[in-house]
Amino acid sequence: MEDFQTWQTINALASCGEFGAWAWALPGERLSVSEGYYTQLGHPEGAWSPSYEAFARLVHSEDIGDADRAVQAVLSGASDRIEAEVRVRDAEGAWRWVQVRARVTARDRYGAPVEILGLHRNVHEAKMQGHALLAARKMEVLGQLTGGMAHDFNNLVTIFAMNVDLLDGSDPEGLIECREALERAVERSRGFTRSLLSYCRTPAEPGVREHDAVEVAQNLAPMLSSALGDRARLELDLGVRGPCLVDASALENALLNLVLNARDAMLDGPGTVIIRVAEEGERLYLSVVDDGVGMTEEVRSRALEPLFTTKQENEGTGLGLAMVDRHVAAWGGELRLQSELGVGTRVDIILPKVSVREEVEASASNDQPVSPGSVLAPRRILLVDDEGLVAQVTARVLRTRGHSVVAATSPRQALALFHAQPDFDLLLTDISMPFTIDGIELACRLRERVPELPVLFMTGSIDDPGLERARSLGHLLAKPASGSALLSAVDRLTQGVTSSVA
Repeated sequence: MEDFQTWQTINALASCGEFGAWAWALPGERLSVSEGYYTQLGHPEGAWSPSYEAFARLVHSEDIGDADRAVQAVLSGASDRIEAEVRVRDAEGAWRWVQVRARVTARDRYGAPVEILGLHRNVHEAKMQGHALLAARKMEVLGQLTGGMAHDFNNLVTIFAMNVDLLDGSDPEGLIECREALERAVERSRGFTRSLLSYCRTPAEPGVREHDAVEVAQNLAPMLSSALGDRARLELDLGVRGPCLVDASALENALLNLVLNARDAMLDGPGTVIIRVAEEGERLYLSVVDDGVGMTEEVRSRALEPLFTTKQENEGTGLGLAMVDRHVAAWGGELRLQSELGVGTRVDIILPKVSVREEVEASASNDQPVSPGSVLAPRRILLVDDEGLVAQVTARVLRTRGHSVVAATSPRQALALFHAQPDFDLLLTDISMPFTIDGIELACRLRERVPELPVLFMTGSIDDPGLERARSLGHLLAKPASGSALLSAVDRLTQGVTSSVA
């Protein structure tokens, strides 16, 4: 186009690479294009009369909106550039990614654009390679995550397996120690699964209540000292009481994570790890301080990123600090990290201090032993769980209290049992089951026949959107739950209900 001063230069440059050049004279549809404008997508030169409308008809319907807004912004004077990536049909009808870059090169005396020069570049292969790299990275992250999880879970399974073997009666004096070890492993497992769920979804803390951070640290100290081994010495600096609103299990897991990180930082010989509780105004500081190797500025700046880890493959998931950060934020607090290479690291869990005891609704998942005087009459319970071993042990626990349990492994089986003999005192059902009817729908159907039937839902998905409907029908028992928590929940729900057990 002879009246475009730079058109010939642009056209020549475009012919040297994989570009399509175009020049738009305004007002009107005077559009000049280079050979590559057509050939980069497999079309013969001059395949159509060049115009913006002709090009727009080739663009994917999901992409034309963004491109058109960029063009309109230039035409209105709001911008002097067009930048977009759109899918365009090639000669064979397939969608190809094209990068559009253009700018206003001349305006009239009123400021209106009269000349726009642009380039189209076929970026489809680069785009696809980027997607492939992203998919590969996701697989790498998944492998890292599952490897670390397998490492942690194997430790827990080892505790269970060895202690189960000790229950054979060969060491009667060690049964109490065996039970205590199993109870600690159960608590660690509960915190492990809760951390995973809270990270994958929105943090939900069903056990949030007032706890003393000093007591949590003192109770956990023997385990922490054992975890440090001969690589570091544990010191407690617990100068003040530490009332705060937290989930005790999650706080214990947070301390364990921080202490294990401190242990791994002891590369130059035995060191010291200090757990300190202090207060500043209305805030409580629970700190873990070590004199390990410290972090570089780059590592410190990324330490709270999910999946970031400096540990060897299969030695960690990179979720530890990230999950601690999310829990602390869910409690209304803040996590601070200070570290200096060659000096050590300090991590502060900063929480609102509770000066006056605040009443927080306790979750049914917290173990609340039932006193003998509060035990109610035996009940007839319809138990529904698709996991056979879970149903078996749940029924066994209920029967120790004298309850009569009828177990079903699917909602449809439960419906048949209920219709045959509906005189149940309680429906105890899992929510998520691999059937067309879940636990919530089952409860609705049984309530149609017996509106006053008490319902206790068991679930490990403590933040599932469907739980609001479940709460409107009954009560929730968070998995994993102990036997005492189960019995307490059953007793609370069936108070005042006339027993159907003869």
